[in-house]
Amino acid sequence: MKLGRDFDLALLGVGVGALPYVSRQLIERDPAWRSMVEHSASVPTQALQLWLSEDFESLGWRSGPVNLSGFVQPFDTWADMSHLAPEESWPVAPRAIAYFCSVFPDAPPGTQPSTDERNEEVFENARRFLNRDVGWLWPGAKQPTGDFLWDLLVVPPGTPQDGEARLRSQFWRANVRPSDRYTLALPGTLQFRISPLDPSYDNFAVCGDWTDCGFNEGCVESAVMSGRLAAHALCGFPALSEIVGYDHP
Repeated sequence: MKLGRDFDLALLGVGVGALPYVSRQLIERDPAWRSMVEHSASVPTQALQLWLSEDFESLGWRSGPVNLSGFVQPFDTWADMSHLAPEESWPVAPRAIAYFCSVFPDAPPGTQPSTDERNEEVFENARRFLNRDVGWLWPGAKQPTGDFLWDLLVVPPGTPQDGEARLRSQFWRANVRPSDRYTLALPGTLQFRISPLDPSYDNFAVCGDWTDCGFNEGCVESAVMSGRLAAHALCGFPALSEIVGYDHP
């Protein structure tokens, strides 16, 4: 690969879990990169998204739009994303959208389940969670038996319509691939992160919530800040003063 012939600028924007696989030469030759990778950590996550025919107040949630964590496993975080319904292409828009997520355990040592098998684990977690736990948030979503009221799920035409089969039309996912894993910000590790503004290599920048971007946490805000810093490093735009939250040098 030659600068000017094969590429002009290089941007490394993969997830932190993929760094050992895509940056081996940098890790081998550069102590700073080796230290960063050795001190980075990540975990798989599991996600569940539901589209509902009733709003959350009708289901018994009285506290308005919410983003909460610390509920129960396997989905301890819930975000009310109902405001996105008008942006989606439903014949009749759902009245509520719920996003759930949580940490997902790594596969047991010595096993190599496929992504499809891990996704099925998440599906079973979702089924049990809805039958057992979500009623604490939405008491109106329970059948007299205590199980989840499956008819609440909005399903596309031509998909299964009966009982728990409706859950197959929703979204669930095991984020287990290296680049999909969630970046951890563990004590004593942040000092080893590399900045998107690092000048060690010409025509090259890094970005992601695993970089030293001024807000070193695993979240979309830090990813955006890092991406804007990388853009500045490569082309000078945007100006550092326009990157909200960045601690300017």
